[in-house]
Amino acid sequence: MPSKVVLTAGTMLSCIPAIATAGIHLDDMYFVDHRRYINFIDGETLVSTTVGRLLSGGDINEIAYIGNDTILANMTFGVVKYDLNTGIQETLFTSDEVGGPGSLTFMSGVARRSNGEYYMNVSVQRAAGHEEYGISYNLETGDLSYVGPTPHTIPNDVYELADGTMLATRTISHEDWIVRYNPMTGEEIALYEIDFTPTAFVQSESELHIVSQLGFIHTFDLSDGSTTFYGRITGEFYGQIMGATNANANIPLIPAPHSLSMLALSASIGFTRRRR
Repeated sequence: MPSKVVLTAGTMLSCIPAIATAGIHLDDMYFVDHRRYINFIDGETLVSTTVGRLLSGGDINEIAYIGNDTILANMTFGVVKYDLNTGIQETLFTSDEVGGPGSLTFMSGVARRSNGEYYMNVSVQRAAGHEEYGISYNLETGDLSYVGPTPHTIPNDVYELADGTMLATRTISHEDWIVRYNPMTGEEIALYEIDFTPTAFVQSESELHIVSQLGFIHTFDLSDGSTTFYGRITGEFYGQIMGATNANANIPLIPAPHSLSMLALSASIGFTRRRR
């Protein structure tokens, strides 16, 4: 049985200025709210400006910027491509194509992969039972491929680390977690409890950040699962944030912590809880 490493995580929120971390700036970003409006966020000021709106047809789950002023959006009915300049929206594939006939299929999260494809979580309910797994989408060919089982998180978002392991958000019974797992086997590697509801992963060149539904951004430390308040999104921002993405489609992926590399997937599982 894998050993359990108990660590401590916490979020520093003694005040709520627009930006709490002096001298460090995020890259520019986009976010989408529950009304499907897409906003551009200036990474230095965290001020947002509305730049488009996804067409109706389903609830929005997550977005990813794929370059050339184009957004990839994971919606209830499927995945679409949205042109920020023209407002033209194109459906790339539907949830029925993924789950098959007679299934109730829900897709969530979008993560750029090291191979240039995009990873998403799929939850399928059939008469025979429930199944949850990851798929990978190739933008160039349109091919969909099965990756492996997931640890049943039904996440708001997912993120691939440089070593190929995945991070996913998890909210169960009003408790919020970040899960690190092997996407090929679904094995959990680490479990970090946090004290806010995570909506999306974004990053700078060297740090990973988590955006909350209310527009607060927290820096996430992969070595121990601790979170530090970074700042809050202001400007044209209404309602709840449903997804966020970097405005740079080629930003390098964040390295995995050395203590929990792919070489030690089966060696240990770390559990991190915040202090009560």
